[in-house]
Amino acid sequence: METIDRVKSLQEINEELEKSIKITMGIDIIDNLIGGLIAGQIHSILGESGVGKSWFCQQAINSILTSDRNANVIYSDFSGNIRFQNLKKTLNCEEFLDQVNFFHPNSILENIILIKKIVEGQYSDISLLILDTIFGSPMQLIELFGESKKKWTRNIFYFMLDLRKIAIRRNIPIIIAHHAFSDASKELASKDRLIDPFCMTKSVLHKSSNGSSLDFYIYNQSLGSTTIKLYSDRDEDLE
Repeated sequence: METIDRVKSLQEINEELEKSIKITMGIDIIDNLIGGLIAGQIHSILGESGVGKSWFCQQAINSILTSDRNANVIYSDFSGNIRFQNLKKTLNCEEFLDQVNFFHPNSILENIILIKKIVEGQYSDISLLILDTIFGSPMQLIELFGESKKKWTRNIFYFMLDLRKIAIRRNIPIIIAHHAFSDASKELASKDRLIDPFCMTKSVLHKSSNGSSLDFYIYNQSLGSTTIKLYSDRDEDLE
């Protein structure tokens, strides 16, 4: 008999998520939906440049440091000083900067090296790990796969596997942000075979005529996924 895949209802997913350890984001639409970021899981943010991925990441940093004064964060960001200045404005307290280990990689290879160090035991006291963005700029990603798609596909698979190890062993949430190209964001979101198998949730941010709309996906490996469409009018925050 042929088995038909069943998609979990939102109620069923919420019941399971209620049992999980979560860290509030400080973003009402996310916190009200699932209670925040789930510890021990990878959370993905997808969208084109300037749509609000970094704002999402920085809100998570501010929230976790506000709720836990002993928390420590690793924030790896390809854009460097620009977003560092934005982060300073986002934090409720400037002293929080002392609890953020800020990295400015120039290539995905530097991110791979950083993650390997964490897997091997460095930076043992981490409460939140953020990679913004995971592959660098869209042009860097095109050049990356232009060199050797097979080679980098393999490298990214093991990179995601290492991230999964860190999330589970340290029991912390991990956020990864990566690029999509404008109108292709929704299509890419459904076909991201390198990233999706490792992620608990995915937020797909894309620009609309009325601001930025947010599609929120909750995945279950055996029973499919549920999609909730949400809209934000907080355009001034999405920078």
